[in-house]
Amino acid sequence: MFNSETKTGLMYTHRIANQSNLYLEKETEIERFMNANHITVSRKFRDIGNANLKRPGLSELIKYLVGQENKIDLAVFYSFHELERDRIQVVMPRIRKYVTDIIVLSGNSGPLNSELIHHTLQQNEERLGIRNKAVN
Repeated sequence: MFNSETKTGLMYTHRIANQSNLYLEKETEIERFMNANHITVSRKFRDIGNANLKRPGLSELIKYLVGQENKIDLAVFYSFHELERDRIQVVMPRIRKYVTDIIVLSGNSGPLNSELIHHTLQQNEERLGIRNKAVN
């Protein structure tokens, strides 16, 4: 899906504190996918728990993006909760200014592979009314 030119990426995860193993496995899987596709993970952002509505990790991610000179090639968002994915969608137009491709994965996404990524990019394009460009 992605070419051999090195790209930059970042990831954001939201997780419940008592389910850390599940999320750590998914983070590792996301990192492996990105590394296999020549995407360097420049930063990881996390929010843990469901009581803090301010989401300091998501706020930090936005501040980080605003401070970057170049666009980030890929951002992967992972959350098990539908409400958190909705919250991510609210800030998506702002994030889109700084990121070329965005993937939002749910807790039941299954194994991360090229087919899932391609399908997710297409869904994002349709849902957000934007053109996501997958690099061949």
